[in-house]
Amino acid sequence: MAATTSAGPTAGKAGKEGAERSDALVLFGATGDLAHKKIFPAVYQLEAAGRLEGPIIGVASSEGDDEFLRGRARASLDDVVGDVDAEVADRLLAKVHYVSGDYREQQVYADLAKVLEGCTHPLFYLAIPPTLFDDVITGLHDCGVTDDSRVVVE
Repeated sequence: MAATTSAGPTAGKAGKEGAERSDALVLFGATGDLAHKKIFPAVYQLEAAGRLEGPIIGVASSEGDDEFLRGRARASLDDVVGDVDAEVADRLLAKVHYVSGDYREQQVYADLAKVLEGCTHPLFYLAIPPTLFDDVITGLHDCGVTDDSRVVVE
């Protein structure tokens, strides 16, 4: 598993140096302040530029489902982006999925692996406290989703 920020979450295309681009974005800390203020607006810009393919999977401990996270992402766009293109927002929100659970419990990774089925080059973005990095990396490895993946730590 390599840590990098050079390849954006775009499926099936070669990035720099011939590496496959990510075909899924998995955001740990999806309900947090950083996701609200910075990450969802940045992902919206990727979608607007046509550079985002594949699912966007938020992972956090808050109870909820896909619609819960879509609502939070929409609120982020409204609060931060301002003049949101409805078509771009709709395309983005259709890609959003949510996995709820404790980062220290294996069930969250089993649930994540199910949502990632068919994805071969996920990008894992850890917008979480550094004390949880080891737990998340170990959980991802143990559930078998780390081959050809990338991890970005915030």
